[in-house]
Amino acid sequence: MATAFALVGDRYHTSDYIRTALGRTLVQGRAVRSFVEAGGAALFYHNSTYIAPGSRDFRHVLGATTQGHPPVRPYRVHITRPDHPITRGVADFVVEDEQHFMRYDKDPAHVLAVSVNDDGHTWQDLGTTCEAAWAYEYGAGRVCYLSPGHTIAALWNPAYEKLQQNAVRWLLRDGE
Repeated sequence: MATAFALVGDRYHTSDYIRTALGRTLVQGRAVRSFVEAGGAALFYHNSTYIAPGSRDFRHVLGATTQGHPPVRPYRVHITRPDHPITRGVADFVVEDEQHFMRYDKDPAHVLAVSVNDDGHTWQDLGTTCEAAWAYEYGAGRVCYLSPGHTIAALWNPAYEKLQQNAVRWLLRDGE
């Protein structure tokens, strides 16, 4: 059995073929749920929250569903849990990216970082801040979600690179 599963949403390419194929292949999220419950690791990025409205099982694993996002703009990723292995050694950082807003369903203690628009720009009536990273045990497996990821510049931000690398190590139980 594989030990990791990564699903990445992508706005630059049409997602119709991905949605159609994965809707059939993943049986509306049941396969993802079974995989992680059995001990797999899932690292979800950015637009993957858009899968959740159509799949209760996927939403249960991910722990959130999209509420939308404004156009690309600068925002700060504020680390709220510096004690977690994923955030260890990572300081707050600024990206120019889509600031995604989600309805987060899980325990607030699992939130590792929030996105903050320091310029006071809101999105609809959802404010200036939203959960931006979280991680938790799920069955025998692990789940992590990281919100930035619309632009290469955001993905290559040195602090965000460290966060991503830490997330992979934590998900795969590297060094435990």
